Amino acid sequence: NLFLATAATTILIGTLYPLFAETLGQGKISVGAPYFNTVFVPLMIPLFIIMGLGPFLAWRKSELKPILSRLKLSLILAIATFLLSVFLSGPNLKDLLGSGGVALGVWLIISNITEWSSRIGIFKFDFMRILNRAKNLSRTYYGMLIAHIGIGILIIGVTGSSTWKQEKIVEVAPGENIELAETVIYFEGASILNRSNYESLTGSFTIDINGNKFQLNPERRIYNQPVQQTTEASIYSRFWYDIYLVIGEGPDQDGKYVVRAFFEPFVPFIWYGIILMGLGGTLSLTGHYSLQSKKDYYNS
Repeated sequence: NLFLATAATTILIGTLYPLFAETLGQGKISVGAPYFNTVFVPLMIPLFIIMGLGPFLAWRKSELKPILSRLKLSLILAIATFLLSVFLSGPNLKDLLGSGGVALGVWLIISNITEWSSRIGIFKFDFMRILNRAKNLSRTYYGMLIAHIGIGILIIGVTGSSTWKQEKIVEVAPGENIELAETVIYFEGASILNRSNYESLTGSFTIDINGNKFQLNPERRIYNQPVQQTTEASIYSRFWYDIYLVIGEGPDQDGKYVVRAFFEPFVPFIWYGIILMGLGGTLSLTGHYSLQSKKDYYNS
């Protein structure tokens, strides 16, 4: 609660400070990502570490040493994830920080799964008894478990996408291709389509993944009333990464178009994490509601 309250306060200060500064005649001040990254992230790291320990702690009764012994597997897997990530990505500072974030997410996921497995007695009881113990756990508990796992997945998604994303801005003509993150994107051409209130320059791209071809059609639109130009990205999404394509100006005198291609690893994990957090919150709320309904029934 202390970490969350402090983090909320830092966000409030960063949001309201420019308004107060402008009101007091200090001019317009912009508070952006550097402030929040500097202040917010250091507060979240110890919170996420504690979230891995929290489910093991009984109120005012727990000793840290036996809990840490039960978390050996989580710690080993987190360290192994960090080392493997560094080996695959590189030893520079940015990759080290990204690998640390992924390891933190793994720590949070595995520690909560470890606590759940100890509650239901995996490796201690027979299957039917394990199943009965799992059924007897409350919805509130499962809500907490799923939400914590969702936060771990979200950490992996945010860290991975911000650390290892790739971007290319190239000029390509029909028949040429773009190589991005070991993926070849073929540019087949572009056409102009007239719609009711805008004109669309639509590109035709093909991605070949293990013999399976996928079509991408980014657009550059010019609206009539009011006259304005927008771009519509086309997204190719897989389990652990997204590829975005944006078509820009063209064709030039050589028949080439400006294309921006983005490789965003782990972006889908952000959505997985958010969905699990929402599901966990819903389960927790319904669990509290069910418990309160039972109390009201017996008290009536």
